[in-house]
Amino acid sequence: MGLAYFHADFDVSRHAFQQAAIKSGFALTEVEVSQQAGQALTVCFAEAGDPSSDRAIVHISGTHGVEGFVGSAIQLAVLDKLASKGSSARRIFVHALNPWGMKNLRKANAENVDLNRNFIFSPQKFAGAPEAYKKLNSFLNPKGSGCCEFFLARALALIAWHGMPAMRQAVAGGQYEFEEGIFFGGRQLAAESRAIIAFLQEKLKRARLVGAIDVHSGLGQYGDDTLLVDAASNAADVEVLRERFKDRVSLSLPESSVAYVTSGGLTEGLPKILDRARVLAFVQEFGTYSALKVLQAMRDENRWHHRARRAGQQLALRHSSKAQLLEVFCPADQEWRQKVVERGCSAYMGLEGLIQGVKL
Repeated sequence: MGLAYFHADFDVSRHAFQQAAIKSGFALTEVEVSQQAGQALTVCFAEAGDPSSDRAIVHISGTHGVEGFVGSAIQLAVLDKLASKGSSARRIFVHALNPWGMKNLRKANAENVDLNRNFIFSPQKFAGAPEAYKKLNSFLNPKGSGCCEFFLARALALIAWHGMPAMRQAVAGGQYEFEEGIFFGGRQLAAESRAIIAFLQEKLKRARLVGAIDVHSGLGQYGDDTLLVDAASNAADVEVLRERFKDRVSLSLPESSVAYVTSGGLTEGLPKILDRARVLAFVQEFGTYSALKVLQAMRDENRWHHRARRAGQQLALRHSSKAQLLEVFCPADQEWRQKVVERGCSAYMGLEGLIQGVKL
């Protein structure tokens, strides 16, 4: 059943989400954040429940555009389940926070901004890059044709020299210097970031307890999920999540998890955005392929995207690098997809139950 929730086209996915949300009694709001070929591209917010409730749950897909097909499938499945379930908590779904990236099979938005490195609230921090990233820039963001690069051999040599945790942190933690590079966090808050900040602050004015899930893919063991909590989170909040989700919960530390400490992450920023509420937030990260295969796919697609852009063209969705990127973030494997939907639904239902049960 879960396979029917997956769509490989942004417009079809968006339509399915809107229909499911309306069927389940949600009101829709669309906020334009970019355009393409005269078409407005919007973030779609679906909301239901008592606006005066002091509890809320927020579910987000597509922060990293192409990964949105995974989060969207989970949202469709959850909405089906919610059609017959009431709740004392306000419910908000955010479909495709990065609609341009989802439509064009990119992680970044139209300005090459990685939205999960963009939630920074001090303008002076939109600057710089880790020293290790600077040294690796030519490897991570090549400008050539890709012929005779020996990617795997070079990557393995770098890992042997630096160690995987240090490499992972240096490469993926976030950088604000190389505008055509992967994991570029931008120069200012992006339109997509401003849209979700404004919406949540307006709709959750009265919330005192908020649960949030931001769905991602590409890290971890194939088919397994990790609930990644910001390493700087309150210890009591981490304990509450671990009591509910057990060993699925992990702090975002390169030494002890599949992840790394990010600069400008969305779940990291939610306590600042909703500063009157206690926020229990995590990234639900689904494992796909090896870290090197995922990095190679990101690197290749990014290279071809910018080569086309510099030539005044747009990289076709049928380009091999696009297909490769989609596969590493949303595998076509039916068993993987079924497991993702099941785990995604269990995380949502578990968090909603927790939010309704915690004493304020």
